[in-house]
This record gives sequence, structure tokens and C-alpha cells, in this order.
Amino acid sequence: MKPTVLKEAELVLDEVHSFVLRISLNRAHGGKGKPRPQFHLVHVNSEFTSRMKSTEEVLDQLETQITKVLDGFELH
Repeated sequence: MKPTVLKEAELVLDEVHSFVLRISLNRAHGGKGKPRPQFHLVHVNSEFTSRMKSTEEVLDQLETQITKVLDGFELH
């Protein structure tokens, strides 16, 4: 299916990429201790999902996914 172009100056609909980051704070059993973050990153367009335990992992994975999008981008 060919993407629909709105106007020459606007984006093609397939060129809009969305990412969702969910953060859950999980406590150890019994509800004691410092909450541990659990991150869940989703690239909505490709349905890629990844679970991580640190912000560094999230940033690395987000950079990887954005690089993949930009590497596949073709100028019209």
C-alpha cells in the first residue's frame, strides 16, 4: 500500500514514528525496600518491545531504534 502524501511540505503518514515508554515501580516481596523501576519501551510502528531495568538501557535502546528509523528514511 502506497503512503498518502498530504502536501509537498507535510510528512508522509508513514514517516511519523511513535514510541511509548512505560515505567513500573516494583517493591520487593512484602512491600518493603526501595522500589525498583521496570521500563517497557514500545516502537508502535514496528511493534518492537523491550523490557529494561535502567535508564541507561532505555536510552541506548531508544537511540538504536531511532537510528534504525533514520537509516531507513529516504528523501523524496
